Amino acid sequence: MQKSYPEELAEWVKKREATRPRQDKNVVAFLSLKSDVQDAIAAGYSLLTIWEHLHEKGKIPYRYETFLKHVRRHIKGRPPAVVDGQPSTPPDPPRPPAAGKTAAPRPQQPAKPAPPAPAGFKFDSQPKKEDLL
Repeated sequence: MQKSYPEELAEWVKKREATRPRQDKNVVAFLSLKSDVQDAIAAGYSLLTIWEHLHEKGKIPYRYETFLKHVRRHIKGRPPAVVDGQPSTPPDPPRPPAAGKTAAPRPQQPAKPAPPAPAGFKFDSQPKKEDLL
């Protein structure tokens, strides 16, 4: 007797899940090495060098693009860490006040002359009588 379609489909799904690689294993591998990657970045190593070393040692089996995605998502996307009440990076320099506020007026710069029109073809939408046949 032939199996019903739902039974056949269920068997196919089970086989497919067994052979299909899981995507989350890459995230787990990266998160297990996250502190090492952060330390290497802080030491000044490039992301490519870090990935090459980890990939060569077999600690991460995935491509460089995937590694970059995880770095952006789990390391670079975070706000700077605060240690002992001080941010780990110096704060940004103060910005000048917005236009219209109490700011010193800028000195007027001379207006640049318009560049000369290119020589050559010029389009005139009104045709000349002598140019028509």
